[in-house]
Amino acid sequence: MTDREISARFRAIADILEIQGENVFKVRAYRVAADTIDDLEDSLAGLHERGALKELPGFGDAIVAKTADFLTTGTTAIWERVKDAVPEGVVRIAGVPGIGPKTAKTLWEALKVTSVEALESACQEGKVREVAGFGAAKEAQLLEKIAAWRRLTEKTPRYVALPLAEKLAAELRKIPDVEAVGIFGDLAEGKDLISEIELRVFPDWDRENEKRIIDGLTVWITSGMTDEIPAPPEVLHDPELTKKFRWRSGAKLVTEADFKGQLHEHTTYSDGKNTIREMAEAALLRGYEYLAITDHSQSLRIANGLSRERLLAQLDEIETLNAEFAGRGLTILSGIEADILQDGSLDCDDDLLERLDIVVGSVHIRYKENSEQMTKRIVTALENPHLDILGHPTGRLLGRREAYALDIDAVIAAAAQFQKVLEINAAPERMDLKDEHAKKAKAAGVKLSVNCDAHSVAGLGNLEWGLCMARRAGLQAADVINTYSLAELRADSPQPQ
Repeated sequence: MTDREISARFRAIADILEIQGENVFKVRAYRVAADTIDDLEDSLAGLHERGALKELPGFGDAIVAKTADFLTTGTTAIWERVKDAVPEGVVRIAGVPGIGPKTAKTLWEALKVTSVEALESACQEGKVREVAGFGAAKEAQLLEKIAAWRRLTEKTPRYVALPLAEKLAAELRKIPDVEAVGIFGDLAEGKDLISEIELRVFPDWDRENEKRIIDGLTVWITSGMTDEIPAPPEVLHDPELTKKFRWRSGAKLVTEADFKGQLHEHTTYSDGKNTIREMAEAALLRGYEYLAITDHSQSLRIANGLSRERLLAQLDEIETLNAEFAGRGLTILSGIEADILQDGSLDCDDDLLERLDIVVGSVHIRYKENSEQMTKRIVTALENPHLDILGHPTGRLLGRREAYALDIDAVIAAAAQFQKVLEINAAPERMDLKDEHAKKAKAAGVKLSVNCDAHSVAGLGNLEWGLCMARRAGLQAADVINTYSLAELRADSPQPQ
């Protein structure tokens, strides 16, 4: 099971138990576990392999055992016991952020609503306001919460949809006389959120268009020819970019082959699975010229953030390893992913920040500030002369968490003013910045970096997810700093005005 699925299971268990009137402390234990999972940078599977689940906040022996069950068997005893105790639709209502199980139970009993759609209709018809303890204002709030929930769930994150499309394509290729199957539409265009999967089968399959519903996704299987896809497909959504890149000579979107290195990666010093040496060896295999090690700063305890002493020890190790790897063509850059604290300061001493090659600043806690507060917090960080890159700038997690409230135009303007780099984070669940924001950044003269945010050797393969956003924004190699050689990167290092 995926982390997302396990979090959803724990949250569903908590909701069902609360609807049943179970002990509040037991209910809270499952909800805390779900919240912890949602905020993880590392995967549950990786933590389980390292025996580190018990180090997570709220993960006592019982939760650790149930998490291990989900990871290994896909279920656990309490889930089997409670999963059919309450109508699935009522549990879904309870799972809508801001509604919760108490409200779901009350409205289920009062109005017999057993689906989100039924609750929405009841609100629109003015029935909810008639229930004791509710009223017109609460009814309107319920409609707002349902609308927000739909924004998160109406489309499927790319990292969920793409494996499904590839699996379906593989099955279609087994059909006699099918020569090839291509992935088209939203996925071919590099979209981060997918409304439908489009597969085209050719040339010998002559069925009429067929529509199938699989796990809530619409799958279109149509006849087609490969030359129907213009190059490059990622910009088909934007007529201006389509014209530029199809007809202007020399215009070439950034590709994976352009990258000379990575500038945001994690190791076993914080929440990564592999050592610095292992990450460096993997970078060499990819032909990289440099690799920045940017483990978490001390305030992010859930990710084993580095104290001053541990960061100094890491700097010593990087210096030792560079003596070896420099002769093999790789430079290991020292760095940190420093938390941007509530006041906009960076979670690391200035004398250490001064010594580092790369400083990535990111927001990891206190996501619920209003737009004015969050914008001020991030702009203050961008003013810091030690900050090089703003990591995953809007904080979204696809299908799980909306971007925090933020004036992105003000952030882009500040990045331009202080000559800072904005990150396109290539972690599949992030793909952050969005393409339209990256396009605005380029127009403002802001450089970007596409970073894997790898927490393992395998994570260095995340680049393709970030490239989807970069290419949809029309970025070329010159717009992305980690396509520069190390000498160019150092020469072009942004300085405050």
